[in-house]
Amino acid sequence: MPERSPDQGDPALAEVALSDPNAAARNEAARRIGSGEALERVALESTDAALATMVVRRLEDPHRLAEVAKRAKMRAAAQLAVARLEEQTLLAEVALEAGDAVVAKDAAKRLTANADLLRVARSAADPLVRRVAIKRLDDPSSLVDVVLSESGSLLQQFALSHTEDPDALVKLACTGDPAVGLAALAKLGEPGLIVRVAREAGHVAVRRAAIDRLDDGRALVRAAKEDPAEEVRFRALERLRSERLALFADTRSRATRLVSDPKTLELVARKDTDVRTRCEAVRKLVDAELLAELAGDPEPRVRREAAIRTRDRALVARLAAEDPASEVREAAMRRVRDQALLRRAAEWDKAAEVRRAAVERVDSQAVLATRARNDDSPVVRGAALKRVDDTALLVNRAQWDDAEEVRAIALGRIRDPSALRHIVFGNAPEPVRAAARARLADVTAAATSEPGRSPSD
Repeated sequence: MPERSPDQGDPALAEVALSDPNAAARNEAARRIGSGEALERVALESTDAALATMVVRRLEDPHRLAEVAKRAKMRAAAQLAVARLEEQTLLAEVALEAGDAVVAKDAAKRLTANADLLRVARSAADPLVRRVAIKRLDDPSSLVDVVLSESGSLLQQFALSHTEDPDALVKLACTGDPAVGLAALAKLGEPGLIVRVAREAGHVAVRRAAIDRLDDGRALVRAAKEDPAEEVRFRALERLRSERLALFADTRSRATRLVSDPKTLELVARKDTDVRTRCEAVRKLVDAELLAELAGDPEPRVRREAAIRTRDRALVARLAAEDPASEVREAAMRRVRDQALLRRAAEWDKAAEVRRAAVERVDSQAVLATRARNDDSPVVRGAALKRVDDTALLVNRAQWDDAEEVRAIALGRIRDPSALRHIVFGNAPEPVRAAARARLADVTAAATSEPGRSPSD
């Protein structure tokens, strides 16, 4: 029966539906209520989930449904009210105002308008609700707005991780703070866009990082001549020198990518004066003997490309263990299957990037635990923590690792609410405990939203 105009008996019926000890009497009273006002009161105040949801099914007024979604005592009633709502502005209100984060998240999931999603992404009280809204945003400019407005927060990192539009990434790289700019730059792959960042980024650190990724000789020359920062101009000059770029070297390098003749590729790989061009040729080689020969080349970048290209497992293992250049050992280590070699490299290689490559492939939990606790490099410790299974170790590192980024990795791996509570109520520094509280809220909300689970599961 749909709701109708108020009846003098409806308040009394609502009182019976809410307070009578007999379930049958409560249900009969609820079925006899005709006014939306009385139905709303029962839906809001009833602690009988079946009764409350039955009443919600009879509500027709979207504003009353929104009030139930925001304030009902029973989550099932609130969730049903959200499911029956269609008006985007009311769903946005529920996402922003609902006392139950799970209900607010359900409302955010039903939003489709970018303006409402942006409002929830920026203003919702619960981080989980804001994450849902951010994830549903499909307007690149809205994602940029969220990233730029959430300075230094985990939500900023989350929004940035969901930004894929190249123009949006360029804008963030050029206008965001250094951390945002560098993270956005790292997601760009198109050389032309990296050139734009090198030319237009507002922060010196971002322009310099873009210079480090440039292989365009003309763009490097322009930066060396025109960049306002001395350190960027100097770095561009260093890149030109280290790449030994000469006139038309960039053109030769690009042209090599189009070559398919094996003899021509062999000649370029052996004899070209530009290292970049030689590397382009090595990337296209298939001759095992030639690749083995080039694996002993005096130039580390050529050896690195040979290590990546060869199918000779013994050669890969030798380069991973013995090559004097860390960049060659790292490239080879990422192809090693020998667990004994991976264990030795993870523990004893002098270069952090090589140890990280080994840690990312080694199977030994003991080695991973040792690297997570004791490695000098935060990059290696972080890589190890991404793969360890020891919750106690994750809790320890989340509290006491010297590097903030490593603590964040460890905290992000913890899903056990009791372990997170240990951090929240422990004696770690306040920023660590605050991060643990936020993580606990996310884990708890995620658990309670799954059928058959409770926050303590």
